[in-house]
Amino acid sequence: MDFVAKLVEAGPRRDAIFGRHFDWELSKLVDDRFLDAPREVQEQVRAGVARLCGDYLTEPIRNRLRPEPRVRLAVAEHGTREQLVAVIRQDAVTACRPTLVETDGGTRRIQAFATRQPACRTAVSM
Repeated sequence: MDFVAKLVEAGPRRDAIFGRHFDWELSKLVDDRFLDAPREVQEQVRAGVARLCGDYLTEPIRNRLRPEPRVRLAVAEHGTREQLVAVIRQDAVTACRPTLVETDGGTRRIQAFATRQPACRTAVSM
């Protein structure tokens, strides 16, 4: 992504290229298989994804992502390894799908609510 960023200036063309990277490649790094990796590897992956999100994940790209990768990438970028594991585990184990909530002051909160599944009523604040 760093190489492409040197070749294509920021804007809609780069967003079109990077949108695929975030949706099809980076989101795979934080899929359910993330839970099987050793803690050290999880942190390396989370930190790498966080850097790429911070450098290249624009609002237009973020808005086009499906909910699950959008939330997982947001947690990878702004949260800890433990928070990311909690969100992925919640998805994998309970099949609850989280939502990203913007709160006052720019604090990000991940919430998952399912009216019939009390186990889904969790939140991770970042």
